[in-house]
Amino acid sequence: MLESEQQKQIIKDTLDSLQLRLDLIVLKSPNIERSKNFYEKIGISFVQEKHQQGLLHYSSQNIQPTIEIYSSKHNLENHVCLFFVTVNLKEYTKMLEKNGISYKQLKDSIYLRDPNNNRIEVKNE
Repeated sequence: MLESEQQKQIIKDTLDSLQLRLDLIVLKSPNIERSKNFYEKIGISFVQEKHQQGLLHYSSQNIQPTIEIYSSKHNLENHVCLFFVTVNLKEYTKMLEKNGISYKQLKDSIYLRDPNNNRIEVKNE
C-alpha cells in the first residue's frame, strides 16, 4: 500500500474500534420558526427546550441524531455544530494527535474546528 493508503487504513481501523457516531447536529438560524416549519414539512417533529441557563431552542423528537435549532440572533456566528460520542475518548485524542489535529479538552469533552470553522465536540458515550 502507498503511505497515504496505509494511513487511511489505520484511521479507519482506529475509528472502527472507537465506535464514533454522530449524536447531535446544532443548526443556527436567523428565524428559528421558519427553520422549524421547514423541517416539520419534511417529516421531523420538534419540541421547545431550554437546558439550565441555555437559550430556548427546538429539538427534534423522531430522528437520530437529534437536530437542535437555535436562533443566530444571540450569536453572529452562523455555523453548524457537530457532536460525536465515542467509547474511548483517550484513544480518540491520540488519533487526532497522530494526524496533527489540534483540539481543546474541557472536562469530559474535546473541542475542535473543521476547515470551515464549524465546531465539533467529541465526548465519551
